[in-house]
Amino acid sequence: MCERERADCADSRCQCRNCRPLRFRLTNRQIFIFRILQKTTAKTVEALQSAADAGATAIFYESPERITKTLSYVANAFPSSQVVAARELTKMHEEFIRGSAGEVLEKLKEKASIKGEFTILISFK
Repeated sequence: MCERERADCADSRCQCRNCRPLRFRLTNRQIFIFRILQKTTAKTVEALQSAADAGATAIFYESPERITKTLSYVANAFPSSQVVAARELTKMHEEFIRGSAGEVLEKLKEKASIKGEFTILISFK
């Protein structure tokens, strides 16, 4: 529901809090929700490979301490994947960073400090 029009809004220029996430749609219809991935490289890549094999979008939570490590796994194993890193969803400091896994990783490394919990979406198409 759009805050401006009080109805469903498909205007890509709308900046209200409810319409903004619509611009970050990924192309897949099937979704794998992992919640939290395992800490080891092999188990993380194995879990993501199952989503990639199914042609699905993978969704999981990641802590600020592990986000760069996890994105480096994704960048190495799935270089053509598209990633959305959503930080502090539904809060005042909500932020979306999108691009390839390598691009998102570089944007995060440019920050002085990484704070807030992340929801990561990965499209393998």
